[in-house]
Amino acid sequence: CEGTRDERYKSELVARAKSKDVQVIFVAPVRHENVQCELLKYDFAIIPSIYESFGKTVIECSASGLPTMVFDDVPVYKEFLSDDNAIFLSRTPKDFYKILSDIVNDPEKYNLISKNGILNGGKYILEDLYDDLIDKIEDRLCIK
Repeated sequence: CEGTRDERYKSELVARAKSKDVQVIFVAPVRHENVQCELLKYDFAIIPSIYESFGKTVIECSASGLPTMVFDDVPVYKEFLSDDNAIFLSRTPKDFYKILSDIVNDPEKYNLISKNGILNGGKYILEDLYDDLIDKIEDRLCIK
C-alpha cells in the first residue's frame, strides 16, 4: 500500500542508493524453481534485517552462490553462516562501503564466498531438515 511504513522504507532506500549511483532492485515473489536463476542475475544480496527467525532468504541467497551480506548484530545468522560463506558487516556506512569495496576488488574472495555458500546450502535442504527432526524426535522418545 502506498504510504505504509514498508513502502516509505523502500522509497527512502531507493532514493539514497540512487544518490550514491547504486542500483537497488526489489523483486516480486518468484516461483521456488526460479529462485536461483533470479538471484544469480545480481552481484550481491544485502540483507538489511534487524532480526531474523530462521533466515530462509539468507540461506537461499548464499546457497545459490550469490555472495550474501548480513549484519553482525543479528545473532541467528551465525548459526548457519560463517565468514567463509557470507560477509558479516557492522551496521555502519563506513564499514559497509569498506567491505563492499574490498570484495569488489578481490575476485578470488568473491568466488570463494560464492562456492562456499553453495556448499553450506546443502546442509539446509528441506527434506534433510525434516528427516533430521524426525530422527531427533524418535531418539528423544526412544522410538525406532
